Amino acid sequence: MVAKENTFPSTDKTDATPTEHIDKIEKPLQQAHEIFGIDLDASEIIERTIERNGFTALELEEPYTLPTFEEWVTQKLAQGYAGYNFGTFVINEAEQLGFAKVHYGPKNIQTLIGSDGEVVQFEAGGPRREQAVLEALASNGYEVPEVLGHSLASPESTPSGENIYEMLVIEAVMPEYGAVREREAWTPKLARIAAQKIATFAKPVAEVPLFENDPILLPVESLIEMLPRTGDSYDDMLAKIIESYPHLDEPIVVHGDTWFNNIIVRHDDSDIMFVDWELAGPGYKGQDAGRKLWDLTISNWELSDYTDAADAFTDEWCRTDDDRLSLEFGVMYESLRWIAERVRDINKPDTDETTRASIKQGIEDVKTHTLTILDKIDRP
Repeated sequence: MVAKENTFPSTDKTDATPTEHIDKIEKPLQQAHEIFGIDLDASEIIERTIERNGFTALELEEPYTLPTFEEWVTQKLAQGYAGYNFGTFVINEAEQLGFAKVHYGPKNIQTLIGSDGEVVQFEAGGPRREQAVLEALASNGYEVPEVLGHSLASPESTPSGENIYEMLVIEAVMPEYGAVREREAWTPKLARIAAQKIATFAKPVAEVPLFENDPILLPVESLIEMLPRTGDSYDDMLAKIIESYPHLDEPIVVHGDTWFNNIIVRHDDSDIMFVDWELAGPGYKGQDAGRKLWDLTISNWELSDYTDAADAFTDEWCRTDDDRLSLEFGVMYESLRWIAERVRDINKPDTDETTRASIKQGIEDVKTHTLTILDKIDRP
């Protein structure tokens, strides 16, 4: 999600083609086509893709209805990009319930620009990658959704040249049993369960052959190099945490995107399931926990208070001194990711001085919020 100015965004989808803020979206599909190259008939292609792969879109009743493709694109345009995957519930002849993720958009190319102007780009996620990740993790005892089907895009070989998109279908939970819980509705009980689940992800990378030769996509050293150094209390805390963190050279498996919108919550609060594993791979101990704690301390993508849920998450996670050090590192790492993205925006040649000043203030706000969270973790 690309957030508004002075908010704390997920940095996983900030690679969209730069565009001016869209205040009024009158023709979303036309705008998505003109700005981001999305097919004008994407909705029809999505329908055809689902049918050609032996599935039928499931009609849900209120209050569990999902947005149409046009509504989905409208939401994404309001966030500054056009999206990549459209999701909907599907069912096959064997009456297997699935959630289809149809890849209608461009590749998810992440871009970072350092203070020296160096451009770093890499492809993140995608249905094919997520299929491989889910199958690799399932075979190593991870609690992940089962893959029900995967098909590649076919622009030419279909009848009459009617192309289809790449699609991944994973097992789904009926909405009446579980759904994404808005972060403001997260309870201390759910936060504790999340801490317990995240702790189970952290196996050494060598135990999952798919990841064994992969690098950490955003190494902390590179993020620190992009950080404008001001000698403030944030810089002091950063140095202290890096010096105390003992796992820099010990990559573990991470989910990579532990925001609330990637978690299915049972309606009775008895359990949760992490979905959207496409960004999983090598990472740092505490990285997933730090992102989740950030998630519990913001509201509507704005910096917020340290909630009861955040308090419960911290208590559940910090069973040992090493746990505390890893969580502190994870919180700092997440803030570095955000600041690196803002530095990229500052360095764009078309960024005006008013916008630069606003971005710089946003960075200062995140630094302050980071120190607030760390103070809560480090309390007696």
